[in-house]
Amino acid sequence: MKRRDFFRGLTAGAAAFAIPQVRAESLTRPLRIGFLTDVHAMVERDAPQRMQETAARIAEIECDLIIGGGDFVHGGFTSTAKAMRPRFDLARRFLERIGRPVIPMLGNHDLVGVKPADGAPAEADPVAPFRELFGLTETRRTFEQGGVRFLVLDSVVPDRESGTYEGRIGAEQREWISSTLASTPKDQPIVLCSHIPFRSTFLQAKDGPTAPLPPALVVTDAAETLALFHEHRLALVLQGHLHINELIRFNQTTFLIGGAVSGAWWGGSNLGTPAGFGLVELIPGEPRWTYRA
Repeated sequence: MKRRDFFRGLTAGAAAFAIPQVRAESLTRPLRIGFLTDVHAMVERDAPQRMQETAARIAEIECDLIIGGGDFVHGGFTSTAKAMRPRFDLARRFLERIGRPVIPMLGNHDLVGVKPADGAPAEADPVAPFRELFGLTETRRTFEQGGVRFLVLDSVVPDRESGTYEGRIGAEQREWISSTLASTPKDQPIVLCSHIPFRSTFLQAKDGPTAPLPPALVVTDAAETLALFHEHRLALVLQGHLHINELIRFNQTTFLIGGAVSGAWWGGSNLGTPAGFGLVELIPGEPRWTYRA
């Protein structure tokens, strides 16, 4: 799909970022998915200028849809809504320059005012600014495109008292997944989207082969959640959070962490992965992934 085609029918404001209405069709050609994650919009360093330059490059990708892996802004968890307003404005301008809908996952930094570091009262609804940015009513959703079923999950569970969070899907969301799968043909390709990874060798590569992932870096109930897909064709799991370019193939499923638009939070490469974004092509067999620094 050409860039100009994406602009047709776009409306101003939040509607420009709304999830497009799509219909199911057979996968007769590769489905091309642009994947960007961990933008971490901030006013510090040279992030604003580099965000706009990156958005212009993403806008030129020839793809069928773009998925965002979460953490569109930086520092929301410990900041007030007022303090985060400039960063959400930057994220909005970033999305505007891309010029086509971005289907978002919720990241931990996208939660606002869970426990402000300055002692200010916690925000009543930490997800409100994120929902407003994308014109959403729910942070989890499902849709079909190109014969593929997509499930976008909310994988961040905050703890207001401790000011921490963990990766977890939870029983309620698993019930929703089960309900969705009940009406999904068993041979239909499925793409699962989660900010916090289900699978990663991140700390094993960084700290040694026996290093375990803590609850803030991995979905703690991954086994129970993935078991729901046992009789289905789970082709791909798109993940963010860890700022590395990693691809794992486990049985028939590809687990992909898509680097980070911000690299090491706008401070260069992170563990050898430069700032960037990628393109994944769903084809019969194993997906193809290309990362662009």
